[in-house]
Amino acid sequence: MNEWRTVILGPALSRKELFTAIELHRVNASQDNDLKVTFTVNGEVMGSRLNKLSSGESATIEVKVEDADEFPSTYLIELFYDRGPKGQKASVVATQLIHDNASAKFTHKPFAGKGYYFARVTSKSGTNKNFKAWTAPVWFE
Repeated sequence: MNEWRTVILGPALSRKELFTAIELHRVNASQDNDLKVTFTVNGEVMGSRLNKLSSGESATIEVKVEDADEFPSTYLIELFYDRGPKGQKASVVATQLIHDNASAKFTHKPFAGKGYYFARVTSKSGTNKNFKAWTAPVWFE
């Protein structure tokens, strides 16, 4: 047995709210059973579908990591981007190391203002070294 989890980001622990959060793709996967990852693009949470950006406009991305029982800690944050259907496979467009309960912040210009972003978080220290978490994407359509 392992401690891997599917995490649902909902406003309350009720059946209705959890199913609504799943329908909105407000989920992530984690190999660490108490790791909390918050992923936003232009202030909107994972699973969001946003309007296409204007040509040349950048997306502002934030990945916040919290883990109460891993201190001190180091995490590698990898930001992935894909143009969307018929595009290339999602690839890493930026990386950042963060320490303890912190946030990584990125800016990136999506091709033609469209595509999607998601993040992978890898623990680089502690008892959960090399454990990973993956966020749901945020789309620009």
